[in-house]
Amino acid sequence: MKTINNQPCAQGDVLFVPVDELPRGLTREKTNVVAHSETGHHHIVKAPEGAYAFYRLDAMTAYLECEAPVEITHLRQFDTHETIQLGAGKYMVRRQREMTPAGWVMVAD
Repeated sequence: MKTINNQPCAQGDVLFVPVDELPRGLTREKTNVVAHSETGHHHIVKAPEGAYAFYRLDAMTAYLECEAPVEITHLRQFDTHETIQLGAGKYMVRRQREMTPAGWVMVAD
């Protein structure tokens, strides 16, 4: 498991970037899924209740506020991404995207 403290890191097609403040007007979601996968192998937070808060801005951007270190786990039984531990702090969560003739689309990992 990689331990990340106050620096950008990626887990597959999901990027975690430390931020000083969260944007105004976010709505908290009660979920441990930080990134849904097209095939069901989601990226999830493993932490005690109350250790984090999750906010979605849009389909490509969310925010994670961690009161204590949390683990981000990739739910796939094969060819999985290594679990990462994020230190306490605030993170922007970005999905990787690519430009196509039809416009921007989410990258499938």
